[in-house]
Amino acid sequence: MATVAYVGAIEGRPEDCWIGIVYVEPIGKHDGTHNGKRYFECAQNFGSFVKPSKIVEEMSLEEALIAQYERNTELEEKVGAMNSSALFLIETPTTELRSVSITDFPVVSLSRETILQKTPKCRHLDISNTKITSWKQVHESVEVTEIRELTASRMKLNSAGMENLAFQSIDSLILCNCDYDDEDLALLSAMFPNLKKLNLSGNRLSLKESKWNLPGNLTFLDLSDNKEINSWEELVNLLSKVQLSLEDLNISNCSLRNITSHEARFPKLTQMILSGNLIDNLECFSNLNVVMESLTHLSVNNISTVGEDNDDSRQEIIARMENLLYLNRSFIPATDADSLSTGAKLNTRRGAEIDYLNRKANEWYALTPGPSSEQFYKTNPRWKELVKKLGEPVQQVKMATTMESKMLKINLKSKSGECIEKELIKTTKIKLIQVMFKKLFKEKVKDGQLNLLDDCGRVFALDKSDSTLDDVNAATGDTIFSST
Repeated sequence: MATVAYVGAIEGRPEDCWIGIVYVEPIGKHDGTHNGKRYFECAQNFGSFVKPSKIVEEMSLEEALIAQYERNTELEEKVGAMNSSALFLIETPTTELRSVSITDFPVVSLSRETILQKTPKCRHLDISNTKITSWKQVHESVEVTEIRELTASRMKLNSAGMENLAFQSIDSLILCNCDYDDEDLALLSAMFPNLKKLNLSGNRLSLKESKWNLPGNLTFLDLSDNKEINSWEELVNLLSKVQLSLEDLNISNCSLRNITSHEARFPKLTQMILSGNLIDNLECFSNLNVVMESLTHLSVNNISTVGEDNDDSRQEIIARMENLLYLNRSFIPATDADSLSTGAKLNTRRGAEIDYLNRKANEWYALTPGPSSEQFYKTNPRWKELVKKLGEPVQQVKMATTMESKMLKINLKSKSGECIEKELIKTTKIKLIQVMFKKLFKEKVKDGQLNLLDDCGRVFALDKSDSTLDDVNAATGDTIFSST
């Protein structure tokens, strides 16, 4: 299979019209150049020039099946393939195939007769990016066959004539990058009443005032890469139709910013991909823990509030979601002993919950009865449970480091009034500060010409050059100035 990238004359053959094509596999002759001149862009060995007679604009389903799964030299010659081309053929007869793909072939129509005769055992049919135009034609061809899974991505089929028809036998449907919107889905959802798996990735869904419903027995739903989905409430309202059956949800790369509480509950939902959304606070995951309390697998990659290397954020998510077993596909051991048994260094549940308590300990200890206390427990709903389970957290007291305890911030003031703050060790001698005045202010200061002004407004003469700041009881915020 190939796509047309150039139409016109080429150097050395100006009288002829040539078609520049790009193959989907490296079975071409060049990268879009001929005799040193570039006509189109493609990777090396993916490009070729063929005569217009070699271009097949339409094919029947039977021809596509032969080209895809059988060796037919006459058809290869028709579509321009060379005998030396790298062909990847399936030795299994088409009559035994369980999955059939005619993706990217210029097939203009399907045929139930061909499906029943050539691929009678087919359960999955992929017609993506073909020239088929209507759902009615697909319906007439796949009903009363063994086909249960249908893929029709990168194409938008019209629904004319489907008002009273439905795909009763299809239980899995993939419609990726088709440009469908919510209005289209209002029609489509009625056409597939028995779906268990539905993939709508990369469309134009927003769910705003959505009038389409999900099939009642749906277990898997993919709404990823629908950038207009930005409301958690509207998403859950849609999902509430399948709250008792949904098991797996992908809503990655949408525009969700917040996760709010909702009365709907999803007792069977165990896996969710939330990556690439705009979630702006970690408190959201407490709400997720309530609405989707059965979640055991969660992916949150490429979310700014979580970060790629932010271990604290990942631990807080684990602490807020009590049944989570995998975060970003990494197993969450219960304890350090369980972590050691895996042979990998992993965040444990116990460690994450203790870290979460300790990081919020000061805020908790500072609580007083009233609105602030109520708000704290509202945003940290597992707090009392975790304190009962693990004990009260350790109150965090900031201890100055050895170096910090020896440092002073002193203001040095010149005769002209210029003031510069310097961070100095307590053992800094007065004679070194005299040198600083010379370097900073171009002032030559002699012994006994520096003075210390403390925060009480008292002035002390610094007349011993070998004395240290500690000797004269200097403190952070004091000012040293010259009396010259």
